[in-house]
Amino acid sequence: VIKSGQTYKISTTADLQALATIVNSGHACAGVTFVMTGNIDLSSIENWTPIGGVNGTTTCTFSGTFDGNGYEITGLNIDSTSSYQGLFGYISNATIKNLGITGYEISGGNCVGALAGQADSSTITNVYTEGTISATDSRVGGLVGYLNASTITSCQASGTIESTSDRVGGLVGYGSSGTIVSSSSDANVVGAERVGGIAGFGAGIYISVYSSGTITATNSTKSNTAGGIVGLADAYTTIQNSYTKATVSSGGGAIAGSVSSSTTLAITNSQALSDNYVAVPNAKTTITGCSVITADETPFTISAKKTAQATGATTFGQMGLESSALVTIVSNGTESVFTVETGTTLGQFQSHLQGKGFTTDFTNGILTISGANG
Repeated sequence: VIKSGQTYKISTTADLQALATIVNSGHACAGVTFVMTGNIDLSSIENWTPIGGVNGTTTCTFSGTFDGNGYEITGLNIDSTSSYQGLFGYISNATIKNLGITGYEISGGNCVGALAGQADSSTITNVYTEGTISATDSRVGGLVGYLNASTITSCQASGTIESTSDRVGGLVGYGSSGTIVSSSSDANVVGAERVGGIAGFGAGIYISVYSSGTITATNSTKSNTAGGIVGLADAYTTIQNSYTKATVSSGGGAIAGSVSSSTTLAITNSQALSDNYVAVPNAKTTITGCSVITADETPFTISAKKTAQATGATTFGQMGLESSALVTIVSNGTESVFTVETGTTLGQFQSHLQGKGFTTDFTNGILTISGANG
């Protein structure tokens, strides 16, 4: 009998299966702590039954503490078209920490993530995942499918995350009213639309992260909803102190793809190594202290069309910068940083670089820079 306030060891595959049976029978394990004592290989299980989930009108959630204790769970296999797939199907008011999940192959429908299909009001810390996820529905992430009012700290995701639907992200498919900090993803992420290096869709979420990998929106009419950090931003989302060198599909944004028309989005002190624009802004978007540098590094290319695809802007202010920003140029292994005001045009920026060790050319709206410091 599982009792609140007690700590139980998780040592074997059978122990994990027993936990799934307990939770799926309706015992949320609130106040109970589970601690792994070693690595666990689940490859002998052909099709894992997640810990918690939704079956018809019945919702079973895990609400305890699961401490991986620095160990890994490997060989997780899920072959399903159902929703709420992952090691955990559904967690609520839970704490998950110090865990690795690697070598997994997961398929599912809606709310799919290596750690959890959905996380409500939960704390996830120091968890890393690496494997393959393939889904046929929305809210699909390398760590959590649907993150709701929860916090992710010091987590990392790698591998491939794909869905034929939308809201697909390296860490989180759909992030709502939560926090993602000190975390990263280098996963390759593919979805129809609303595809992000960290979150496919962000609503009222605070993000301070690093991302790389390849981010692709396959729906050509929604290509602007792919972003290096967030695909589509909604409801007072903030991206701060972040960096991305993700390769984003054509039409997408280096940091954020698109912003909902009535949404306040703040992007602050963040940088992208990309050929894409920062974001498609609306009237409530503020972009301060940010810069985009080319993925080619040498030569360095700034394009008005690439940087301000939706507006045809020629000044940095029209590109969405609210105040002066730092632009970093990396050439021949040397970084040079310049302050650019909102009214600066690409032509003026070219003049600003003269006599500073660069060779420049400004033709047909494209500024090419090379040869920094020899």
